[in-house]
Amino acid sequence: MAGHGFPGPKQKYTVRYGLSPNAQNPFKGMLYNAFFNTFRRTRSQFLYLLIPFGSYYYLWNWANDYNQWLYTKDGRTTLLSYD
Repeated sequence: MAGHGFPGPKQKYTVRYGLSPNAQNPFKGMLYNAFFNTFRRTRSQFLYLLIPFGSYYYLWNWANDYNQWLYTKDGRTTLLSYD
């Protein structure tokens, strides 16, 4: 009579085992998520990288141009006139 709307007796000692989806397929979406998480993290850190590298690039170009100018005739005469 348990199957026709009447509650049956409680079952004892019934154990149900299950396996989580992460345990079944631990690498599901790993490459997809790694790509987009890397993009998101890089985008959020963009200014922390852009400002120092931009400053370094500007300083490097200025020093290189100044060094090349010092090896011209005008640069040598200007440098010698300070003595």
